[in-house]
Amino acid sequence: MSELNLYDIYNQVKDQSILIEFKGGLSQEILMEMGDIINMKVGVDKKIKKIFSVFIELAQNMMKYSAEREMINGKDKGVGLILFAEAEMNYYVYSGNLIDNDKLQQLILWLDEVNSATEEQLKIMYKEQSKKTLQPNQKGAGLGFIEIARKSSSKIEYRITKIDEKSSFIVMIVKIEKGEKL
Repeated sequence: MSELNLYDIYNQVKDQSILIEFKGGLSQEILMEMGDIINMKVGVDKKIKKIFSVFIELAQNMMKYSAEREMINGKDKGVGLILFAEAEMNYYVYSGNLIDNDKLQQLILWLDEVNSATEEQLKIMYKEQSKKTLQPNQKGAGLGFIEIARKSSSKIEYRITKIDEKSSFIVMIVKIEKGEKL
C-alpha cells in the first residue's frame, strides 16, 4: 500500500466544510452516533430533523443495496461512504457505494421518476408505495427516495462511474437549504 498523505486529506475535508464523514459498513449504532455528531455540529438549527432524516435514508440505502458487503455484529451490511457538509446557504448529504450493474438501471429509473414528480405527486407516490406488500426478497418499500425528495431543496443528484462489467459506483447528493421553511 502506498503512503497516504493524511495532511492533504485533512485539508481537503476542511476546505470542503465536511462536518462528518464515514467509510465502511454501517450499523444502526454507528448511525445513531453519527446523528448525535450532526446534532452537535448543527446545534439548534430547526433543520436538524430534516437533515438527519435525509442522512438516515441515504445511509440505509447504502446499508441495504451496496454491492460491497462486510459482517458487523454477525449481520451482513453494505459498505460505502457517507458525508455531511455545510456551505454558506446549504447543507449537503453525500453517499457513495458500489452497485451491481444489473440493479443500476432500475435505480436510475426510480430516481428519475422521483426527481420528475411534483410535491403533490410525491405525496401520492408515498401513499401508494406504503400500501404495497413487500415481496419475499425485497429489502424495502421504496419510500426512501420519496422521503428524500420531499425534504430536499432540489432534485436528488446522482453520478455514476462504471467500475467494470459487474459493478459501478454511484454517488448521490442531496441539498437542503438553510433558509427554507420547514
